[in-house]
Order: sequence, then structure tokens, then C-alpha cells
Amino acid sequence: MTDWSTTEPRPLPADVTVREATVDDVTAIRRIASAGWHAAYDDFLDEATVERVLDRWYAPESVARAVRSDDVVYFVAESGGEVVGYVSGTVRSERYGSGSSFYVTPERWSEGIGSALFERLLDALREAGVERVEFEVLAANEHARAFYESRGFEVVGESEDDLFGEVHPVVVYARDV
Repeated sequence: MTDWSTTEPRPLPADVTVREATVDDVTAIRRIASAGWHAAYDDFLDEATVERVLDRWYAPESVARAVRSDDVVYFVAESGGEVVGYVSGTVRSERYGSGSSFYVTPERWSEGIGSALFERLLDALREAGVERVEFEVLAANEHARAFYESRGFEVVGESEDDLFGEVHPVVVYARDV
């Protein structure tokens, strides 16, 4: 596994492009969400909880609605005609934005794909007038936390998230963009 806290963002591999997501990407986004959630959370979330999250938060109609929404910024990374990662976020107000979901196929972690998606999201939110961006992450997700911290995000809050009856601490990261 990669130690994100000491890893500089890598350049995007030559065979990977980042583009706006379309409804044709919904199946791939759901596939990546499933692989990403299992890789990130199977060590500390009940498998049934992960499956409920995937069934409800990543239902085909929910993902399609988000991809089509004018209020959501949604990008995918593509390699050899296959979607290998995605990121989404929203403009919450004139000054603030947030990341909504962000995963790369686990087999492609540490290749720079996540960094490219992340920067594309931040650029899009900045272009929309956002000055500060927040991301929430389950406190036990050390990989995501190290990723955000390595990119200058700081902890600005803590809360709890009730994942269908399983309650876990959440860390809120933020940074000016």
C-alpha cells in the first residue's frame, strides 16, 4: 500500500485522459465505487453496511441524476476506453464547494489518476467561483486522509456519520483553492 503522506502527486499516465462524465459512464462509476468502497472500508465496516451504501447511494438512477445535474461537477478518468476513476463535487454557495465522491479502481492506485481527477475537480470548482473546498472522510480511512493532507487540506471539524445503523467518526478537511 502507498504511504500518501510522503508521496508527491504523480503526473497523469500518458494513456489516461480526464473528461466530463456522461450517463454512459454510470455502470463504470458504480463498478469503481464498489471496488473502491470495499478496498477502503472492508477492514472496519460491516460488509452488509458497505452493500447498503452502494445500493442506496450508488443506485443507477442516483448516479445518472448526479451526472446530469447542473449543480454537480462530475469527471471520469479513462484508460484504453475504460473508465478507471471518477470524482464529483458541488458548489454549495458563492464561496464554498465540497467533494462528493472520489474513487479510482484499486488496481490503479498510486499511478497519478486520483491526483489528476482531484486537481480537475478543484479547477472546476475554482472556475465556478468557489474559494474554499471541503471533503468529509470516515476517520478510519487512513489512505484518503493522507491523500488530502498531502495536498494541503487541514482538519477543520469532526462529526459522526450513521451508515444505516453503523455509526463512525468523520473528519472534515478544507483548503482554500
